[in-house]
Amino acid sequence: MLYLSYSAYQTWRNFQEDVPPTLPSRNHDLLRAATMNLLSPGPYIFWSTVIGPLVIQAWEISFWSAVALVGVFYTAMIGLNMVLILLFGQAARFGNQVRKAMLGISVLALAGFGLYQLWQGIFV
Repeated sequence: MLYLSYSAYQTWRNFQEDVPPTLPSRNHDLLRAATMNLLSPGPYIFWSTVIGPLVIQAWEISFWSAVALVGVFYTAMIGLNMVLILLFGQAARFGNQVRKAMLGISVLALAGFGLYQLWQGIFV
């Protein structure tokens, strides 16, 4: 999170309002996102403590209950991500000042989450 916050900060600091937004290199971003997801403990913890036991309980009812649970979970997760992508994609229409403000808010949010996770990992 802190790395992402720093990267967003650099983008915010070097933001040029007169330059239209450019699309980043998709291959580099995909590799970075995949690496972050593989290294993040969140999905493993979530599946082993929350969804995993629920899938086992659903499996005891029937195979199709377990399939339905996983299907509904991923449909909701992917659907909500698509809505967020569309909303943030439309936010670019509000102009460069709004884009820079949103970038600054994301820097603060990512730094806050990163520091919170660091604090939790050290002191809790």
